[in-house]
Amino acid sequence: VNQSFARHWFSGQSPIGHRITFDDGKSWAQIVGVAADVKQHGLEVEPADEIYGGVGDSRDLRLALRARGQLPGLERMVREMVRSIDPEQPVSEVSTLLEVRAEALAPPRLTALLLGGFALLALFITAAGIGGVIAYSVSQRTQELGIRLALGAQPAELLVMVLRQGMGLVGLGLALGAAGGVALSRAMAGLVFGIAPSDPITYAAGAALLAFVGACACFIPARRAASVDPIISLRAT
Repeated sequence: VNQSFARHWFSGQSPIGHRITFDDGKSWAQIVGVAADVKQHGLEVEPADEIYGGVGDSRDLRLALRARGQLPGLERMVREMVRSIDPEQPVSEVSTLLEVRAEALAPPRLTALLLGGFALLALFITAAGIGGVIAYSVSQRTQELGIRLALGAQPAELLVMVLRQGMGLVGLGLALGAAGGVALSRAMAGLVFGIAPSDPITYAAGAALLAFVGACACFIPARRAASVDPIISLRAT
């Protein structure tokens, strides 16, 4: 039996030596070992209770080999060995473990690539949107910034002020995005393996990346605001 079967039916006890039946007690089979769980139906599907029986109990026989060498030579050797035992036994679907894993990962990998591409596009659009909003705000406040400079404000102070206002919008967006991500974590559960959908490290890394992009988008208009010539801005009004 596998580990899931042992946990399900013999929690806290060793199943070895116990007997199980599938025909209301007409025949019994004794458990002789516990095998590790294997995700045979996809990485997103948790292993079910499984029982491994003799070769004669299965119509679908799969042979796993650990070997060194090229696949064509090994495949030919295996076919010859099977043919020497049973000439009428067909051998099909010969593949390496890497090929089996790549085939199992193909659908989620394609989904992840598509979502990653859309996320990258959204990141560029977000950066352009933040930069455009801050640049428009700076252009509308040219007179105010010029007056601040004329009254003794330092360019670094204007730079920090504009950055603080822009990053306030970024922080609000990050808060809303984090809340939305947590709300949609169940829908994303089938797209991630090895980590939880609400993994704090992933959320922190994503928030840090978005904050960095937002800061870069705010920096250019903020620097432009800090370099405003008070004489020209006042003369323009």
